[in-house]
Amino acid sequence: MINRRLKLVCFSDKRLGDLSHILANIPKNSYFIFRQYHLPDQEREETARSLLSIAKKYKIKFIVAQDINLALKIKADGVHFSDNKKIPWLFWQRKSFKKDFILSYSCHNIRSAIFAKRSNIDLVFISPIFTTQSHDKTKLLGKIGYLKALYYNKEIMPLGGINDKNINFINKTKTPGFGAIDYFIMKMDSS
Repeated sequence: MINRRLKLVCFSDKRLGDLSHILANIPKNSYFIFRQYHLPDQEREETARSLLSIAKKYKIKFIVAQDINLALKIKADGVHFSDNKKIPWLFWQRKSFKKDFILSYSCHNIRSAIFAKRSNIDLVFISPIFTTQSHDKTKLLGKIGYLKALYYNKEIMPLGGINDKNINFINKTKTPGFGAIDYFIMKMDSS
């Protein structure tokens, strides 16, 4: 069972299936990071607009990954980037966005976690913590790696391979929340 104080962040993935069903079934006040990179631009925008309206209906914060222009165009709640991708200069210009616009960032090492803390990012993740299908060839940080990152950045959240088997570890840490794909796939399969 999940501690209710935790922020829940669902990262979209082809494996999730019907994303509108996911949005209708994740808890209110959760976050959804739209990452459908495989879609052509026009279809990606149409899909994002459609999912954003569903997210608003269910009080889910909708964040667009890797595309500031799309996030601003559809009036998403925020934008997400990863430390292993080229990040546009605009992302670091906090004053360029409305006050409640969410900046989200994924780290893959402790140096990036420390950098994110200094950069005033709203949602910061470090991954992968556990074995995950979406990054099956990536070296795991593991529990110790996550706890080290949490020591340097108290706001950092684990991402990667989180499921019912390891959620107790997440609950015991002082993390503000977690990001996942696998966890939400399991929850949708059981509903």
